[in-house]
Amino acid sequence: MTVQPIRGNKLDQRDEITKEYFDESKVKIVDNTEGQFLAWFEGDLGRIARLSGAPADSVLTVDYLEEGGYKLSASNAILEEPMVRLILQDPEQEHPSLFITNSVFVLSKEHRRRKLGVRSLAIELLEAKKTEAFAYVEVFAIGNADTLNPDSETHQYSGYAVWPQLGFDGEIPQSLKEQRPELKPFEKVSQLLSTEGGLELWLKKGGDIWLRFYLHEASPSWVVLHRYMSHNGIKVTP
Repeated sequence: MTVQPIRGNKLDQRDEITKEYFDESKVKIVDNTEGQFLAWFEGDLGRIARLSGAPADSVLTVDYLEEGGYKLSASNAILEEPMVRLILQDPEQEHPSLFITNSVFVLSKEHRRRKLGVRSLAIELLEAKKTEAFAYVEVFAIGNADTLNPDSETHQYSGYAVWPQLGFDGEIPQSLKEQRPELKPFEKVSQLLSTEGGLELWLKKGGDIWLRFYLHEASPSWVVLHRYMSHNGIKVTP
């Protein structure tokens, strides 16, 4: 096991919240792959930190997955539990065939409502695109109208509402359409959200769903994400 610090760089162009919470020079990398993962990134620890989206002062551990691939797990005082990213290969996807599954990201209660999750995600997505090794990032977005409660300490699951607004898209499950006839005319969430009142309808009738953010240059996902970031004054790149 090796623990290595990473080099700092200038963050002057980032918004103030990003400067405060995200600095790859303050992320420690623990490599449990005998250097293989580090070699993939040519020893650039900053790239690995950005790929994970880990906040400053995190300890980021890289492990092999038994089924093949890698697990990136970050521990940090602002996280309620370790953040987890899985790097896997899609056998049905042509080059690039790798993808990332965002498995866990839960902020402690006092650090919510500052869009730290959005910043972490944006840093991850931009670095994943830059590597040219990944086709997409996926997530299982959970929640429904009953769990969309920002004041609840134990029942706050808003992924189904948040991720589509950040450029993630996917087919609306048939089981959900059967329960919510209003959703039947739409194949994908993006189609629903592009209609007048579509977001409000999805917030009321939506539910658990697998979503993907495709990373290629022409992906509509980037348009949605950049629009959201611009509207909220989020800047994560130097």
